[in-house]
Amino acid sequence: MQVKKQLGFAPEGLEPPVEFPDLLEYIWVAFLSLSRRRHAGFNGPQSITPEQILAWKTLHEFPLRPWEVEALEALDDIYMRVAYG
Repeated sequence: MQVKKQLGFAPEGLEPPVEFPDLLEYIWVAFLSLSRRRHAGFNGPQSITPEQILAWKTLHEFPLRPWEVEALEALDDIYMRVAYG
């Protein structure tokens, strides 16, 4: 809504938010926690590494199945595509 207000139109691909599935909320929370601690270089944010995911999993004593790690990596891929446009 803010982008539409500033630009006067809604850019293509900027859909209204959808309800987030409750069953996947813990993956989103894990991603946000990892993302807050991501490293940044001269060119901007860096991808979350497998070592960072492992460290997060260990520190939080949170078991992650392989598909959940893949989901975190997919979210990070999207983040990086948006960050580097």
